[in-house]
Amino acid sequence: MTQLYILVIQRREDNSINFNRTWDEYENGFGFLSHEFWLGNEKISYITNQRKYQLRMDITTESGCSFFVTYETFRISDSFSHYKLVSTGEYTGTTDPCIEWCPTNKVLNRCKCEGSCADPTCTESCSSTPTCVCPDGFLMDGEDCVPRENCSCFIEEAENGQGVVLADTLETGSNVIGLLHQTVKHIVQRTPTAFDLLQPAGWTGNPFQVMCDVSDGGGWLVFQRRDDSSLSFHRDWNEYREGFGTADGNFWLGNDKLAALTSQGQYELRIDFVSKSGQQTLC
Repeated sequence: MTQLYILVIQRREDNSINFNRTWDEYENGFGFLSHEFWLGNEKISYITNQRKYQLRMDITTESGCSFFVTYETFRISDSFSHYKLVSTGEYTGTTDPCIEWCPTNKVLNRCKCEGSCADPTCTESCSSTPTCVCPDGFLMDGEDCVPRENCSCFIEEAENGQGVVLADTLETGSNVIGLLHQTVKHIVQRTPTAFDLLQPAGWTGNPFQVMCDVSDGGGWLVFQRRDDSSLSFHRDWNEYREGFGTADGNFWLGNDKLAALTSQGQYELRIDFVSKSGQQTLC
């Protein structure tokens, strides 16, 4: 009967040895064979090119659950090829009883500070046992952990930069942003909503089309509308400067035009939102 020997190439038990090392240190090896260590890429390359070797990993979780996995043929190349992993072969092992699989976008961490799309602020709490948490840059949307930019529309707050959610996601809701000025009332005094050509004082370009609305008694000039996701608002500087879209659909009027308009006098800004459930909000 042939006796099998296991040559240990790495051991990590308590993080007493730092494994965040340079290329040369991983090439030569580091640590202590009786405790935590890495044998070294050069030595492992020399050994695994002598004959066929099997790789085995023994793992014990923080909760004390132990398991191992094996790969049938393990070999790495030499220094000339930068110790490339050449072969691992067939995998065997069972990890399900010990491994907790986190939901999409979540990671294991001892500390938790989960904001939500409804309330991006959070208070950090830590425990001795890692749990699946929504990481930095992500927020909870119901039971899902989603990127912050997928949450909704935010107003930035200078105090903490977190923002306050104003509406549901724009794919299913809508928003309209307008300026209030007395001249707009004169433009659309004949009808509650109208499209007109406008050329502000000092504007050297051609007259541009605007949508004006006095349906509530005010004089609103609409400079942005997003009813759905049919028009991308992920644009470059020049496009936001010139404007894009059409006044009778989704659009941005343009920074140059807004600068010319708001330099004429005092304006009031109004933002109208409609959530995916049909609830209307304005500010």
